[in-house]
Amino acid sequence: MLKNAGWVLIGPDMFVLAAMVTPAVMILATSSLILTTTNRLVRVVDRVREMLPEFEALASSDLPDNPKMAMLFDDLHRATVRARVGQQALAQLYLGLGAFVATSIALGVYDLCAARCRLDVPPFRGRWRRVTVQRERPSYR
Repeated sequence: MLKNAGWVLIGPDMFVLAAMVTPAVMILATSSLILTTTNRLVRVVDRVREMLPEFEALASSDLPDNPKMAMLFDDLHRATVRARVGQQALAQLYLGLGAFVATSIALGVYDLCAARCRLDVPPFRGRWRRVTVQRERPSYR
C-alpha cells in the first residue's frame, strides 16, 4: 500500500481481497437465510408430528368426528404446501450459495493465473495479451 497526501493507493493484491470479500459477505447472508428456512421446515415437520396422535385417535374411535377430521386434513394440507414452498426456497438458496462460492473461487483463480502469467486479462473480453513489466528508472538530473 502506498500513501500519498492522505490518499491510500491499494495494491493489486488488495483489489483481489476486496473482490473476494464481497461474495464472502453474500455467502454469509445466504447461509443465514438457509438456516432460517431450515428452521421453518423443522417447525412444519414438528406440527405434523403433533397432529399424528389426533389422527390415530380419530381413526381408532368408533364414531369419527367429521368436522375435526376435516380440520385436521385442512391443517395437514397447509403444512404440506408450506413444506413444499420451503423445499423450493431451500433449493434456490443453495443454488445461490453455490453461485457465490463459485464466484469467489473464480476470482481467486483468475487473479492467480493473471499474476503467474503476467497477463492483463479483462474479465469477459475473451482476449489474452501478455503484459511487459516496465520499471521506472530513476532520473539523476
